[in-house]
Amino acid sequence: MNIYLSTEESLNALYGAFSQLQKEGLPIETYMIENIPLISSSNPKINYIISEFLSGCIQINTTLSIKIRNHFHWVDIFGKIKRLTNDEEIKNFFNNRIYFAFFYYDKHHTIEHSNSKIKKEQYQPFLKRFRREYGEQEGNLWAVRTDNTTTKGGSIAEGITQLIFTLYFRNRGYIVRGDIGKMMDMAIFDVPLLDKLREMYFIEKGMVPIDLLLNIPYGLVRKYSKTFNNRYKSLAIEIESYSLKEGMKQLREWIRPLKLNDIFHEYAQPFERAVVAIPKCYEEEKDIDILTYDEDGIQYIECSESNIAEKEIINQEVSQEYVKNLIVQTIYDFLPAKHFKYVSECSLLGDLSPNIRKEMEKKTLDDILSIFKETYFE
Repeated sequence: MNIYLSTEESLNALYGAFSQLQKEGLPIETYMIENIPLISSSNPKINYIISEFLSGCIQINTTLSIKIRNHFHWVDIFGKIKRLTNDEEIKNFFNNRIYFAFFYYDKHHTIEHSNSKIKKEQYQPFLKRFRREYGEQEGNLWAVRTDNTTTKGGSIAEGITQLIFTLYFRNRGYIVRGDIGKMMDMAIFDVPLLDKLREMYFIEKGMVPIDLLLNIPYGLVRKYSKTFNNRYKSLAIEIESYSLKEGMKQLREWIRPLKLNDIFHEYAQPFERAVVAIPKCYEEEKDIDILTYDEDGIQYIECSESNIAEKEIINQEVSQEYVKNLIVQTIYDFLPAKHFKYVSECSLLGDLSPNIRKEMEKKTLDDILSIFKETYFE
């Protein structure tokens, strides 16, 4: 079953999804201007996370010529300075209110043709009203193409759907890991370790790994006062633009202990649910859940019988260890070398030497988090 969407359906679905995220407390504001969904935020961490997802999408300037938006990759931010809080350029850029406008074209044509159509039918009316309501904000306006079209039809690009659900699960207290290679597009976990990160003010709700490093230029967060009672603690998610069948095929192939050994390095299958995320799909499948969104927001449709992940669950405890290792790998380049007896020079970049790796393996996660906090926040 392939799902192809018109321009109107896609733009309304994006607006519905982002509107729900705003209602659930994500620090964004959502608008519809001349039928174009627009989101904005003055939260620098949210702006950064959104921009990282959109950096791989085709973006357009005011003349609608092809342009990949200049953005700050975290290696560029953190890579060449010792004290990141001194990098005023990156702080000031993402501290500004940024606007993200989403455009879509549902026909399979050349880029030049589709850009011409979007410019005339969508961008020019949008920009005229945007300037009238918000003034000259073009330096902070990101115009993003969201379509993925084939000769048979079009739908929303997978990267946009991944952005939506990354924000969705992060806001609900999960750690979200993307880029899992060919196995799945997203793995999300709600493990006790996240409570420790919240207690130490590293995260407010949930996180993506880059959240820890974004604390360096932007500071620690306030403590979230509520608890999270997520029904499912771990989900494997395959994202599709229009082919539900392809997503289900991928999950059936990989949600097995032997296949997941490359991720967990032991015989384990900790995921409680296998899920296909796809726009405007309402099918109730036999053994795979559906995560979808449309003009009414985000919907989770459970399968009618046992989920394929439930049938293969073994060694769920590996989730906690996996998250711990992910956190360690994220921050180890930012631990001063003075904490390791093998090295006397401070080096915040590049691979740690094998000796430092061995030394770090002796340290507990509490040690590493304490060193990280002491180095940058105390």
